[in-house]
Amino acid sequence: SMLAGLQHSGPSSRPLKVGLIWIDAHGDFNTPETTLSGWLGGMPVAVAAGKCLFRLRLKAGLDPPISTRNIIMMGLRDVDPLEQALIDESHVTTISTEEMLDKGPRMQKALDRLSRQVDVIYLHIDLDILDAKEIPGSFFEVLGGPTATQLGESLRFIMRNPKVKALGIASFPTAEEGRETSIKSALTLIRAAISGLKER
Repeated sequence: SMLAGLQHSGPSSRPLKVGLIWIDAHGDFNTPETTLSGWLGGMPVAVAAGKCLFRLRLKAGLDPPISTRNIIMMGLRDVDPLEQALIDESHVTTISTEEMLDKGPRMQKALDRLSRQVDVIYLHIDLDILDAKEIPGSFFEVLGGPTATQLGESLRFIMRNPKVKALGIASFPTAEEGRETSIKSALTLIRAAISGLKER
C-alpha cells in the first residue's frame, strides 16, 4: 500500500511517522462490526488505523498502524451511523466541505498540527468527493459536493506543504457515458496539485 511505502521510505530501518489527509464523501472508517454493507472498500482507513483486519494491514506492510491523531478527513457527507460514532470516538480531525473550500483558520491549524506531528503525509482523494455531475457514472454518487475547480484550489493549498510526499486519486468511474467529463475533472485536480507543488 502507499501508506506502507511511505512509512518505510526513510533513510534507515526506522519507520517514518505517516500522516493521512483523506478527502472523500465517505469516511471509509467502517469495521466489520460497524458496517451496514459488509463492503471491504468502506474499511481502508479503519484498517490503516489499526481498528480492524490486523493481518490485512500487516500483509500490506503497514506496521505500526497510523495514529488517528495523524488523520484528517475532509468533506465527509455520507457516513454510516456506527461509522460516525467510531470517528467521533477517535482522535480523527474532521474538516467540513465548507471549511475545506474556504481554507480557513481551522483547516490551516489542522494542517499545521499534522505537519508538526509526522515525518511524511499522504494525500488521498476519492473522486466521489466531487459533485455527482463532475464524475458521471460514479458508483457512489453523492450530491452536494464541490466542483473540480473548487476542490483544486484547496489541493493547491494543501500541496504547498513540503511534508506531503504522495498523492492518490481513487474511484474513477467505469461508465463510458460522461467519461470525458470525469477525465476533465481528474485532470483539473492533478494540475492544481502540481501547481501547489511548484509553489513550495
